[in-house]
Parts: sequence; C-alpha cells; structure tokens
Amino acid sequence: TQREEYKLLKKGRPSSMTEDRIKRLEAIEEWVWSPHGDDVGWDVHLSELQKYKQEHGDCLVPYICPANPQLGAWCLHFLSIRIAFLPKLVFETLFKRH
Repeated sequence: TQREEYKLLKKGRPSSMTEDRIKRLEAIEEWVWSPHGDDVGWDVHLSELQKYKQEHGDCLVPYICPANPQLGAWCLHFLSIRIAFLPKLVFETLFKRH
C-alpha cells in the first residue's frame, strides 16, 4: 500500500514512493499517513496528558478516569507498549509525583 511504501522510504529502504507521490497524496484533503488517524489522536491525547499533569502534578492517570475515560485507557495502552523501551531516568521524570 502507499502507507507501507511511505514507511519504507522513511526508513531508507527501497520503495516505490517518491517525493512527488508524497506531495500528491498530501494534497488530498482527507489523506492521512496513519490509516486510523492515530497520529492525530496521539497528539490530542498527549495534549490532554500534559493538561492532566499541570492539574495533578503527575502523569499517573487512573485507568478509570471519570473526567476523561479515554485518556486513562490511552495511558495504560501507551505504557504497556513503551515501558520496556523507556530509559529509567525518562520513566522516573515522567511519572514521579511532585
């Protein structure tokens, strides 16, 4: 697919995707590189997490967060995938209580 070819190109691998094709796809108003709009959703949740941290002093969003149920689920999903890859210092900085 176009998205797979785009990923290959970005990784420096052989791909049929060209800069011209990228521009032409991006010229289509509804085109997104992530098929489910994950990049947009990720940015929204990140913004919500930053707001949560400002209000609560940490990023320890409960899984069941009455004010924003989707944020709690997103944080849990994100952590379950990324926790193994976060350096200890980064993890402690993000999740320490003030």
